[in-house]
Amino acid sequence: MLKDEVRIIELVERMITRRKEQMSLNTEVESVRQEKVIDMMINAAKGREDFSEKQVIDNSVTLLLAGHETTANLLTWTVYLLAIHPEWQKQAHAEVEGFSNLDFKEVSQLKTISMILWESLRLFPPQPIIGRVCTRENVAGGLVIPEKMEIVASLFALHCNRDIWGDNADEFQPKRFANGINKACKNPLAFLPFGSGPRTCIGQSLALLEARVILYFMLKTYSWELSPSYQHSPDITLTLQPRFGMPIILTRRN
Repeated sequence: MLKDEVRIIELVERMITRRKEQMSLNTEVESVRQEKVIDMMINAAKGREDFSEKQVIDNSVTLLLAGHETTANLLTWTVYLLAIHPEWQKQAHAEVEGFSNLDFKEVSQLKTISMILWESLRLFPPQPIIGRVCTRENVAGGLVIPEKMEIVASLFALHCNRDIWGDNADEFQPKRFANGINKACKNPLAFLPFGSGPRTCIGQSLALLEARVILYFMLKTYSWELSPSYQHSPDITLTLQPRFGMPIILTRRN
């Protein structure tokens, strides 16, 4: 893990250096010139003591990992759920067949795929634990939470609470999201795959767009089932991943 961390940081440092050179030379063609997130951070760090180059690197690494691994995990567990629930895979196949081409507007019309992804996020949240530091003393449910105490919330406890989600809280039932998140359970704040409030994940819309598009093309091309070698062992060390991978058997569709 340490070697991987060093390699990623070195990669990001080279990327930032190369981007600075491009910005100084202004070599981009006018038609493709646009400010990138990394440009915003580089410019924000100029002449400031409270935003160092190290913070530019750290933020870039965070965006790289959070924007890739979590979406990959969402798709991995969605593939797993569709493999063990072929009736929903069949419904998803039927939906994608209704679209000959997929453009930006049509992505939002993939209702069955969206319900499946939301339910996958409920049962297998990519970030299963949320930690927050109390900035001032609070009282919640009769308990005093002192200032600076770290609070850790388990999304599994929230997402599978039967008082909130009903008696089938442990089951894969995408239909619960047929009328949106607000109607899926008794309290929408009990569904936190992307957090909530001012610290809601800024990549939520992009992640869901990516997941819908990738799942659309997978379903358009393949059917699948779990490989006999699969061992179910979710690992929650950092993000929720299958400890022994997700081997599946793909069958190309005609």
